[in-house]
Amino acid sequence: MKKLLLLLFSLCGMLSALLAQGSIPISQYESESYLKVIGSYEPIAKFTVVHAKRGDQNISDEVLDAGVYTLFYKDTVTGKYGMANVSNSQQTLTYGPIYDVKYSTQLQDPIPTQLYTFEWDFQNSFDSDKGTYLVTFEMNDTQEGGTIAELRMVDTEADEVMTFREACAENIPVLKIK
Repeated sequence: MKKLLLLLFSLCGMLSALLAQGSIPISQYESESYLKVIGSYEPIAKFTVVHAKRGDQNISDEVLDAGVYTLFYKDTVTGKYGMANVSNSQQTLTYGPIYDVKYSTQLQDPIPTQLYTFEWDFQNSFDSDKGTYLVTFEMNDTQEGGTIAELRMVDTEADEVMTFREACAENIPVLKIK
C-alpha cells in the first residue's frame, strides 16, 4: 500500500504536466510510419514513460530523451493483443503479442488498482533480438483525470528486470486486453 501511494504521489505532478500540455488523440500514434512494422492494428492505450530502471540502475534520462512510451494494441488481422515499447525520437520499437493475460483488482483505499500479468513475446525493429518477458502492469486512475501505471518486465533468458513508471492523460478504468 505504501509503495502504491508513493507511486501515486510521485507521478501526480508529472501527470498534471502531461494534462496541461493537452491530450494527444491515440489515433495519431497509429499514423507514425515506423509503427507499420507491427502490421495492421488498433491502438488501445498509450502510456508515456516518466521514470525507468534496468535492475537497480536509473535509466530515466536515457529513456526520457528517447521519448519512450508503451502502446497496447489489437492486431486487426489476427485479433491478438500486443504491446510495444516505442522510442519516438529514435523511431524504433520493441513489440509483439501478449498472451496468458491474468487480470485482477485490488480495492485498497484510497485507490483501486488494476493488475495485469502476462507473457510478451518481443522482437526489436532495430536488430534481431527476440525473447520473452514476464510482465506485470499495475494501473490506477487519478483524481486529476488521468492514469498512472507501473510496468515491470522480467527477461526470462537474461534474468534482467526493467521497470517503467508511466502516465496517461486519460482515465482508463480497465485495459481491455485478453
